[in-house]
Amino acid sequence: MSTKDTGSSTAGPPKTEANAAGAAEKPGGSTGFREPGMKRMETTTLFRVTNFELFVKPNTWVMLLGVAAFSFCVGYISYVNVQNRNKKLYVALADDGSLKTRPKISRWE
Repeated sequence: MSTKDTGSSTAGPPKTEANAAGAAEKPGGSTGFREPGMKRMETTTLFRVTNFELFVKPNTWVMLLGVAAFSFCVGYISYVNVQNRNKKLYVALADDGSLKTRPKISRWE
């Protein structure tokens, strides 16, 4: 009895429609994308709402927008701080209890 080689050298299960489409097969047998470990945990809705970044796919554009906005805020605060130092102003307590901005003057002049 001789066996004839059909030219197929693939070893493994036969391809199904979902498998042929390029989807990865999960260990449980269903097809789809791989889920991160935190999605499999039993969690409360409050935990998922407050820690949503653990359950969503990272988004590069949103991350870059956030870094740009944060950098702009830090730069603006630094700019305002430098401008106030250059004006040489300070906040003084007036006789009536209110705060007033006064220029710094030298007592030696």
